[in-house]
Amino acid sequence: MAENGIDTSHFLGQAHQRGRTSPTAKRAEDILIRHDGPRRTKTTLLRRALRDAGVPEECARCGVAPEWLGRPMTLEIDHVNGDWRDDRQENLRLLCPNCHASTDTWCRGRKRRHTSAQ
Repeated sequence: MAENGIDTSHFLGQAHQRGRTSPTAKRAEDILIRHDGPRRTKTTLLRRALRDAGVPEECARCGVAPEWLGRPMTLEIDHVNGDWRDDRQENLRLLCPNCHASTDTWCRGRKRRHTSAQ
């Protein structure tokens, strides 16, 4: 490109936003709501919104950090009442895979709990 006189000074690279929040990113208050949409909210959005809201990155049941045997472990997002449309902060929690598998609402395999908010 330099041979052809093309300016590349504006190229920022693949990871030019790494570590920075996008100026167009949704705020936690706009993500952590009950919605009626036909699709689930992306896990990455929920995880970021919980982090922005000050939720500690540890299992809400057993307190384990996101590490297992010295290796990174992804904590899973659990909808306490089993309703994936209910993304309110009080209905979401981070759980280690072991604790998540022992919940009544894991993998939608069991009945969800009904709440007065429904």
